[in-house]
Amino acid sequence: MTGVAEAEHILVTSYPPHADPVATVERVAALADLRLVYWLPDGTGVAERFAAGPVVSIRPCSRSGKPKLEEPVREGRASVVTEGPVFDEAKAAIKGKYGLAATVAGAVDRARELLGERTPEAVVVLDVVS
Repeated sequence: MTGVAEAEHILVTSYPPHADPVATVERVAALADLRLVYWLPDGTGVAERFAAGPVVSIRPCSRSGKPKLEEPVREGRASVVTEGPVFDEAKAAIKGKYGLAATVAGAVDRARELLGERTPEAVVVLDVVS
């Protein structure tokens, strides 16, 4: 699993029961217990995305989403966390790994909120099973 945890970007594909797969490119970090996490400054809709179908495939990719074919596709289960110790640990892990880029993403979201409504932060926790 080290290839996925050390990747700068991963492709996370979810499989809703009655819809086409949904793929997003995310910045990933690992928690102390080796679960993978990514933080979303705007978590609107993410709980709904994984509630109906928590099964995901995970693969390291380029920033543009091109999969790294030399890396295996892994299967996992996604859950969404919006507060608490796991949320705090995940945000710290993302900030520790990405530093300024994570700070900029948060600042951009706050700037958007000045012009519109407040968006909820969320952390997606990925339990890799294979």
